[in-house]
Amino acid sequence: MNPDKYYDRSCQRVLNEADGCRYEDWENNSDGFPFAIHPGGFPIFLSSRELYDSDEYSEGDPYTVEGNIEDEFHRQRIDSTLYLLKSALDEKISAPKILDI
Repeated sequence: MNPDKYYDRSCQRVLNEADGCRYEDWENNSDGFPFAIHPGGFPIFLSSRELYDSDEYSEGDPYTVEGNIEDEFHRQRIDSTLYLLKSALDEKISAPKILDI
């Protein structure tokens, strides 16, 4: 964690790793610590409740198309993908590489 990068909520002082807690401790009680260190090494500033509430995958993958193909969001994703594919193929590149669909 870069100590020059993060400040407390009042912006009065720079935070360092000693100000945070382990992610495992944060999940059950985020009070008393300004952040937690995720096992991946990055700081988390959302409270445990905010983390839970913002988990868009808690009820499954919202980006899965199967079963949602008629959904407006997915229709737009599919239409955008088809447009981008057509644009790429129209460039007549000898070996186009599609990275993700």
